[in-house]
Amino acid sequence: MKRPPGSDLARLRAEEEDRLRMRQNIAAAIVLIAILVAGGWLITQLRTSVRIEMCVEAGHANCSPLQPTTR
Repeated sequence: MKRPPGSDLARLRAEEEDRLRMRQNIAAAIVLIAILVAGGWLITQLRTSVRIEMCVEAGHANCSPLQPTTR
């Protein structure tokens, strides 16, 4: 049985579109993960800044966060 002449070309185009779509989805996932990580880091930094600011406004001394020491 003979295939129509355009069927192989159409199949190749569809496969190439699928590959392109897969690459775009992976790139979008990487960007989304980077945004989520950056947002989490930013929230942590803002919370620390607010705690220090509230401590200073209350008139306390030594408001900087302490770094844990390992022995």
